[in-house]
Amino acid sequence: MGIDVQRSHPLTMSLAGVPSPRAFIISNDYRSTSWPGCESRVSDMTITGVEDDLNCMLDWASHFMMQTKVYHDKIGDLRPTARNLRKILGTKRTLPTFIYISGHGSTINGENAYLPIDCIKWNQFATDKVISESEMRTLLMAQPNPAPLVSCASSNFLGLPYVFRLEGVDPIWEDTEYLETNQKSPNPIISFYNVSPDEKLSLYGIMERLKLNVGQMRNDHDSGNGSYLHQQYKIYCSHKFDYDHFFEALGFKLATGETCWDETPL
Repeated sequence: MGIDVQRSHPLTMSLAGVPSPRAFIISNDYRSTSWPGCESRVSDMTITGVEDDLNCMLDWASHFMMQTKVYHDKIGDLRPTARNLRKILGTKRTLPTFIYISGHGSTINGENAYLPIDCIKWNQFATDKVISESEMRTLLMAQPNPAPLVSCASSNFLGLPYVFRLEGVDPIWEDTEYLETNQKSPNPIISFYNVSPDEKLSLYGIMERLKLNVGQMRNDHDSGNGSYLHQQYKIYCSHKFDYDHFFEALGFKLATGETCWDETPL
């Protein structure tokens, strides 16, 4: 998931009004006959919970004043193909932009990669269709942009210079191995996990909520099966900061009316 925020020129805002943020939701359930072992459009690759995840993301996006565009297996031109995903990641972002990507990953040529809906050819992966983490990083950071980029991932594949974590209840900022490289970059970037927009949380508040949520899931899962396993809850950032309300600081305002749905291709 990514959010890129760039303020518009004051003259543009005066002529066209304040532009709405944009949301791109890529939802891939792999119900395609092209996938190996797929019969009746269902295979071991099929993700049965995609519809629930999609509904959750649409509900999440509806809390904000933004235009939302969904790329789904069943939606004509708006399908989660390699071409569409590369276009979304690589297009210059002139408005606050939210990007959510769901689906399968794999290890291709020794690197983690995302599997678009059209990455199977002749019963095997087409290497020109899979999108590696390094390519995602290149596409997202290709355009010089002084605005924050917010991205959700299970690892620091964007190579961010700082990590924010809790030691007990104490917030701690630490340098990552990418600090020196990022000091030369003009792109401020931040990565985070699992946030509720209804609660005006600071970065520290987000971390506390994440810790509680994940801890509860672990306790539910491990109930009666031994002791609780300690986990670290990390937020990777381009710089050390905190704000009273994380999303408002990035330019995302809570919605007061109806969400605008955009059904045209990017």
